[in-house]
Amino acid sequence: MLHSWRNLDHVPRSAYQSWIMAQNIMGVKDKKKWGKPNWLCHITEEISREAKRWGTKEVLVRHPADNVRSTFIFKNSSHRDGAIYKRSFALRKLCRVTDRDEMRDYVDSLLNYIVKRSRDDPIIAQQGSLIEMTGPKRGIAMNSPVLVEFDMRIKTGDKEEDDLTLIDGATDYCNLTIPSVSFTNRINGDCGAVDITLARIYNAVEATIDVLILKVQNGFNLSLSSFVLVGGSDQEIPLFRGTTAESCGLRRYVIAVKMDTWMQLKFKVSQNGSKNDHLERSCYFKANIHGCACQQIVLQHAALSVKVTWSTVPA
Repeated sequence: MLHSWRNLDHVPRSAYQSWIMAQNIMGVKDKKKWGKPNWLCHITEEISREAKRWGTKEVLVRHPADNVRSTFIFKNSSHRDGAIYKRSFALRKLCRVTDRDEMRDYVDSLLNYIVKRSRDDPIIAQQGSLIEMTGPKRGIAMNSPVLVEFDMRIKTGDKEEDDLTLIDGATDYCNLTIPSVSFTNRINGDCGAVDITLARIYNAVEATIDVLILKVQNGFNLSLSSFVLVGGSDQEIPLFRGTTAESCGLRRYVIAVKMDTWMQLKFKVSQNGSKNDHLERSCYFKANIHGCACQQIVLQHAALSVKVTWSTVPA
Protein backbone atom coordinates (compact mmCIF):
# COMPACT_ATOMS: atom_id res chain seq x y z
CA MET A 1 0.00 0.00 0.00
CA LEU A 2 1.44 3.34 -1.01
CA HIS A 3 0.90 6.68 0.61
CA SER A 4 2.39 10.04 -0.29
CA TRP A 5 3.67 12.61 2.13
CA ARG A 6 4.65 15.17 -0.47
CA ASN A 7 4.10 14.92 -4.19
CA LEU A 8 3.78 18.53 -5.11
CA ASP A 9 4.70 21.27 -7.45
CA HIS A 10 5.21 24.86 -6.39
CA VAL A 11 5.70 27.35 -9.20
CA PRO A 12 4.69 30.80 -10.38
CA ARG A 13 1.79 30.56 -12.78
CA SER A 14 1.07 31.80 -16.28
CA ALA A 15 -2.03 31.53 -18.42
CA TYR A 16 -0.13 30.46 -21.49
CA GLN A 17 2.41 27.89 -20.42
CA SER A 18 1.04 24.93 -18.53
CA TRP A 19 1.67 21.28 -17.72
CA ILE A 20 -0.21 18.07 -17.76
CA MET A 21 1.05 15.25 -15.58
CA ALA A 22 0.43 11.59 -14.82
CA GLN A 23 2.24 9.05 -12.69
CA ASN A 24 2.70 5.31 -12.89
CA ILE A 25 4.14 2.78 -10.46
CA MET A 26 6.91 0.89 -12.23
CA GLY A 27 7.81 -1.52 -9.47
CA VAL A 28 8.29 -2.19 -5.81
CA LYS A 29 11.15 -4.18 -4.38
CA ASP A 30 12.34 -5.37 -1.01
CA LYS A 31 15.25 -3.62 0.67
CA LYS A 32 17.58 -6.42 -0.33
CA LYS A 33 16.21 -7.98 -3.48
CA TRP A 34 13.58 -7.64 -6.17
CA GLY A 35 10.46 -9.72 -6.26
CA LYS A 36 9.91 -10.57 -2.61
CA PRO A 37 6.86 -12.91 -2.76
CA ASN A 38 4.66 -11.02 -0.30
CA TRP A 39 5.10 -7.72 -2.11
CA LEU A 40 2.81 -6.06 -4.60
CA CYS A 41 4.60 -7.18 -7.72
CA HIS A 42 7.47 -9.22 -9.08
CA ILE A 43 10.25 -7.33 -10.76
CA THR A 44 13.52 -8.30 -12.38
CA GLU A 45 15.20 -4.92 -12.67
CA GLU A 46 18.59 -4.31 -11.11
CA ILE A 47 19.39 -0.96 -9.52
CA SER A 48 22.88 0.44 -9.23
CA ARG A 49 23.89 3.83 -7.84
CA GLU A 50 26.51 6.01 -9.47
CA ALA A 51 28.95 8.10 -7.47
CA LYS A 52 27.68 11.51 -6.43
CA ARG A 53 28.89 14.26 -8.73
CA TRP A 54 28.19 17.81 -9.85
CA GLY A 55 26.08 18.49 -6.79
CA THR A 56 23.36 16.00 -7.72
CA LYS A 57 22.56 12.39 -7.01
CA GLU A 58 21.86 10.32 -10.08
CA VAL A 59 20.34 6.87 -9.80
CA LEU A 60 20.89 4.66 -12.81
CA VAL A 61 18.56 1.75 -13.49
CA ARG A 62 19.11 -1.07 -15.94
CA HIS A 63 15.71 -1.60 -17.53
CA PRO A 64 14.56 -3.34 -20.65
CA ALA A 65 14.68 -1.11 -23.71
CA ASP A 66 11.62 0.97 -22.82
CA ASN A 67 13.19 4.34 -23.75
CA VAL A 68 12.29 5.89 -20.38
CA ARG A 69 14.98 8.21 -19.09
CA SER A 70 15.77 8.37 -15.38
CA THR A 71 15.41 11.81 -13.88
CA PHE A 72 18.00 13.58 -11.74
CA ILE A 73 17.33 13.85 -8.01
CA PHE A 74 18.94 16.75 -6.15
CA LYS A 75 21.53 15.85 -3.59
CA ASN A 76 20.37 16.24 0.03
CA SER A 77 16.72 16.69 -1.01
CA SER A 78 15.21 13.78 0.95
CA HIS A 79 12.35 14.44 3.37
CA ARG A 80 12.42 11.47 5.67
CA ASP A 81 15.76 12.41 7.22
CA GLY A 82 15.04 16.15 7.00
CA ALA A 83 17.92 16.85 4.60
CA ILE A 84 15.80 19.09 2.34
CA TYR A 85 15.22 21.50 5.22
CA LYS A 86 18.91 21.90 6.04
CA ARG A 87 21.41 24.30 4.54
CA SER A 88 22.99 21.46 2.61
CA PHE A 89 20.08 21.49 0.14
CA ALA A 90 21.30 23.74 -2.69
CA LEU A 91 17.86 25.21 -3.57
CA ARG A 92 16.77 25.90 -0.01
CA LYS A 93 16.87 29.70 -0.23
CA LEU A 94 15.64 29.86 -3.81
CA CYS A 95 12.61 27.67 -3.13
CA ARG A 96 11.75 29.17 0.26
CA VAL A 97 11.63 25.88 2.11
CA THR A 98 9.96 26.45 5.47
CA ASP A 99 10.06 24.39 8.62
CA ARG A 100 7.01 22.52 7.40
CA ASP A 101 6.69 20.14 4.47
CA GLU A 102 6.03 23.02 2.09
CA MET A 103 7.40 25.14 -0.68
CA ARG A 104 5.63 28.20 -2.00
CA ASP A 105 5.40 29.97 -5.33
CA TYR A 106 5.66 33.66 -6.16
CA VAL A 107 1.98 34.31 -6.91
CA ASP A 108 -0.09 33.40 -3.86
CA SER A 109 2.25 31.25 -1.73
CA LEU A 110 -0.18 28.33 -1.72
CA LEU A 111 0.74 24.69 -2.14
CA ASN A 112 -0.17 22.90 -5.34
CA TYR A 113 -0.30 19.16 -4.71
CA ILE A 114 -0.19 16.76 -7.63
CA VAL A 115 -0.80 13.69 -5.45
CA LYS A 116 -1.57 13.72 -1.75
CA ARG A 117 -2.69 10.60 0.10
CA SER A 118 -2.48 10.07 3.83
CA ARG A 119 -1.13 6.98 5.52
CA ASP A 120 -4.67 6.12 6.63
CA ASP A 121 -5.87 6.19 3.02
CA PRO A 122 -3.09 4.51 1.00
CA ILE A 123 -3.09 3.51 -2.65
CA ILE A 124 -3.37 -0.22 -3.36
CA ALA A 125 -1.04 -0.57 -6.35
CA GLN A 126 0.66 -3.13 -8.53
CA GLN A 127 3.46 -2.81 -11.04
CA GLY A 128 2.22 -0.64 -13.90
CA SER A 129 -0.69 0.81 -11.90
CA LEU A 130 -1.69 4.38 -12.65
CA ILE A 131 -1.59 6.70 -9.65
CA GLU A 132 -4.75 8.79 -9.72
CA MET A 133 -3.77 12.42 -9.25
CA THR A 134 -5.56 14.38 -6.55
CA GLY A 135 -4.48 17.68 -8.11
CA PRO A 136 -3.34 20.11 -9.20
CA LYS A 137 -5.78 22.60 -7.74
CA ARG A 138 -4.54 25.35 -10.06
CA GLY A 139 -2.45 25.77 -13.18
CA ILE A 140 1.24 24.88 -13.25
CA ALA A 141 3.20 27.57 -15.05
CA MET A 142 6.43 27.25 -17.01
CA ASN A 143 7.62 30.85 -17.06
CA SER A 144 10.42 29.71 -14.74
CA PRO A 145 11.92 26.34 -13.77
CA VAL A 146 9.52 24.02 -11.95
CA LEU A 147 10.51 22.19 -8.78
CA VAL A 148 8.72 18.89 -8.13
CA GLU A 149 8.98 17.45 -4.63
CA PHE A 150 8.07 13.84 -3.87
CA ASP A 151 7.88 11.59 -0.83
CA MET A 152 6.09 8.26 -1.34
CA ARG A 153 6.30 5.42 1.16
CA ILE A 154 5.22 1.79 1.28
CA LYS A 155 3.01 0.96 4.24
CA THR A 156 4.23 -2.27 5.80
CA GLY A 157 2.39 -2.41 9.11
CA ASP A 158 0.89 -0.40 11.93
CA LYS A 159 3.98 1.64 12.74
CA GLU A 160 4.99 4.56 10.56
CA GLU A 161 8.68 4.07 11.27
CA ASP A 162 8.52 0.62 9.65
CA ASP A 163 7.36 2.01 6.29
CA LEU A 164 9.73 1.67 3.35
CA THR A 165 10.63 4.63 1.15
CA LEU A 166 9.55 4.22 -2.48
CA ILE A 167 10.83 7.58 -3.76
CA ASP A 168 12.01 10.62 -1.81
CA GLY A 169 13.62 13.85 -2.98
CA ALA A 170 13.19 16.71 -5.42
CA THR A 171 13.86 17.34 -9.09
CA ASP A 172 13.29 20.22 -11.47
CA TYR A 173 12.23 20.85 -15.05
CA CYS A 174 13.68 23.81 -16.95
CA ASN A 175 11.29 26.12 -18.75
CA LEU A 176 13.88 26.65 -21.52
CA THR A 177 14.41 23.00 -22.42
CA ILE A 178 11.20 21.11 -21.65
CA PRO A 179 9.58 19.91 -24.92
CA SER A 180 6.06 20.68 -26.09
CA VAL A 181 5.29 16.99 -26.58
CA SER A 182 4.47 14.47 -23.87
CA PHE A 183 7.45 12.62 -22.41
CA THR A 184 8.08 10.24 -19.52
CA ASN A 185 10.77 10.34 -16.84
CA ARG A 186 11.51 7.66 -14.27
CA ILE A 187 12.04 8.58 -10.61
CA ASN A 188 14.08 5.81 -9.02
CA GLY A 189 14.15 4.99 -5.34
CA ASP A 190 15.50 2.40 -2.97
CA CYS A 191 12.38 0.22 -3.19
CA GLY A 192 11.16 0.76 -6.74
CA ALA A 193 10.46 3.46 -9.30
CA VAL A 194 7.67 5.79 -10.40
CA ASP A 195 7.20 7.05 -13.95
CA ILE A 196 5.92 10.58 -14.43
CA THR A 197 4.53 11.76 -17.78
CA LEU A 198 4.51 15.47 -18.56
CA ALA A 199 3.93 17.90 -21.39
CA ARG A 200 4.28 21.63 -21.79
CA ILE A 201 1.35 23.26 -23.57
CA TYR A 202 1.96 26.65 -25.12
CA ASN A 203 -0.77 29.29 -25.32
CA ALA A 204 -2.88 27.33 -22.85
CA VAL A 205 -5.76 28.17 -20.55
CA GLU A 206 -7.13 26.36 -17.51
CA ALA A 207 -10.15 24.13 -17.77
CA THR A 208 -11.72 23.46 -14.37
CA ILE A 209 -13.94 20.38 -14.67
CA ASP A 210 -16.84 19.71 -12.30
CA VAL A 211 -18.86 16.50 -12.66
CA LEU A 212 -22.07 15.84 -10.71
CA ILE A 213 -23.84 12.49 -10.63
CA LEU A 214 -27.47 13.58 -10.44
CA LYS A 215 -29.55 10.41 -10.52
CA VAL A 216 -28.53 6.84 -9.81
CA GLN A 217 -30.79 3.82 -10.32
CA ASN A 218 -28.23 1.18 -9.44
CA GLY A 219 -24.57 1.14 -8.52
CA PHE A 220 -22.30 1.43 -11.55
CA ASN A 221 -18.66 1.67 -12.57
CA LEU A 222 -17.48 4.96 -14.03
CA SER A 223 -14.26 6.03 -15.71
CA LEU A 224 -13.54 9.54 -16.96
CA SER A 225 -10.72 10.67 -19.24
CA SER A 226 -9.82 13.97 -20.83
CA PHE A 227 -8.32 14.20 -24.33
CA VAL A 228 -6.38 17.36 -25.23
CA LEU A 229 -4.10 18.35 -28.09
CA VAL A 230 -0.43 17.99 -27.18
CA GLY A 231 2.32 18.31 -29.77
CA GLY A 232 -0.04 17.79 -32.70
CA SER A 233 -1.85 14.70 -31.39
CA ASP A 234 -4.57 14.00 -28.85
CA GLN A 235 -3.32 12.76 -25.49
CA GLU A 236 -5.45 10.97 -22.90
CA ILE A 237 -5.38 12.14 -19.27
CA PRO A 238 -7.15 9.64 -16.98
CA LEU A 239 -9.11 11.54 -14.35
CA PHE A 240 -11.33 9.11 -12.47
CA ARG A 241 -12.04 5.40 -12.17
CA GLY A 242 -14.31 4.00 -9.50
CA THR A 243 -17.73 2.78 -8.41
CA THR A 244 -20.64 4.91 -7.25
CA ALA A 245 -24.06 4.03 -5.89
CA GLU A 246 -25.49 7.44 -4.99
CA SER A 247 -25.72 11.00 -6.20
CA CYS A 248 -22.50 12.87 -5.55
CA GLY A 249 -19.92 15.17 -7.03
CA LEU A 250 -16.56 13.99 -8.28
CA ARG A 251 -13.35 15.74 -7.33
CA ARG A 252 -12.67 18.95 -9.25
CA TYR A 253 -10.06 18.61 -11.99
CA VAL A 254 -7.83 21.25 -13.61
CA ILE A 255 -6.51 20.61 -17.12
CA ALA A 256 -4.34 22.76 -19.41
CA VAL A 257 -5.87 23.15 -22.89
CA LYS A 258 -4.40 24.97 -25.87
CA MET A 259 -6.42 28.00 -26.93
CA ASP A 260 -8.93 27.50 -29.77
CA THR A 261 -8.72 23.70 -29.55
CA TRP A 262 -11.30 21.23 -28.29
CA MET A 263 -11.16 19.21 -25.10
CA GLN A 264 -12.97 15.87 -25.15
CA LEU A 265 -14.33 14.31 -21.98
CA LYS A 266 -15.03 10.60 -22.37
CA PHE A 267 -17.23 8.71 -19.92
CA LYS A 268 -17.34 4.91 -19.71
CA VAL A 269 -20.17 3.42 -17.66
CA SER A 270 -20.93 -0.20 -16.80
CA GLN A 271 -23.01 -2.01 -14.21
CA ASN A 272 -21.34 -3.51 -11.18
CA GLY A 273 -20.06 -6.98 -11.98
CA SER A 274 -20.04 -6.38 -15.73
CA LYS A 275 -16.65 -6.29 -17.43
CA ASN A 276 -17.57 -6.18 -21.11
CA ASP A 277 -20.98 -4.51 -21.29
CA HIS A 278 -20.28 -0.78 -21.04
CA LEU A 279 -21.49 2.44 -22.60
CA GLU A 280 -19.31 5.29 -23.84
CA ARG A 281 -20.38 8.90 -24.08
CA SER A 282 -18.31 11.96 -24.94
CA CYS A 283 -18.80 15.69 -24.69
CA TYR A 284 -16.66 18.43 -26.21
CA PHE A 285 -15.67 21.89 -24.98
CA LYS A 286 -13.75 24.54 -26.92
CA ALA A 287 -11.01 26.36 -25.02
CA ASN A 288 -11.65 30.01 -24.24
CA ILE A 289 -10.05 32.73 -22.15
CA HIS A 290 -13.00 32.92 -19.77
CA GLY A 291 -16.57 31.74 -19.34
CA CYS A 292 -18.15 28.36 -18.68
CA ALA A 293 -20.16 25.71 -20.49
CA CYS A 294 -22.45 22.95 -19.20
CA GLN A 295 -23.68 19.69 -20.68
CA GLN A 296 -25.79 16.83 -19.40
CA ILE A 297 -25.40 13.15 -20.17
CA VAL A 298 -28.41 10.88 -19.60
CA LEU A 299 -27.65 7.18 -19.35
CA GLN A 300 -29.60 4.09 -18.44
CA HIS A 301 -27.96 3.89 -15.02
CA ALA A 302 -27.55 7.56 -14.15
CA ALA A 303 -27.65 11.18 -15.25
CA LEU A 304 -24.47 13.26 -15.21
CA SER A 305 -23.93 17.00 -15.30
CA VAL A 306 -20.63 18.38 -16.60
CA LYS A 307 -19.46 21.96 -16.14
CA VAL A 308 -16.21 23.35 -17.56
CA THR A 309 -14.99 26.76 -16.44
CA TRP A 310 -12.29 28.50 -18.49
CA SER A 311 -9.84 30.89 -16.87
CA THR A 312 -6.39 32.41 -17.00
CA VAL A 313 -4.13 33.17 -14.06
CA PRO A 314 -1.96 36.30 -13.87
CA ALA A 315 1.76 35.63 -14.13
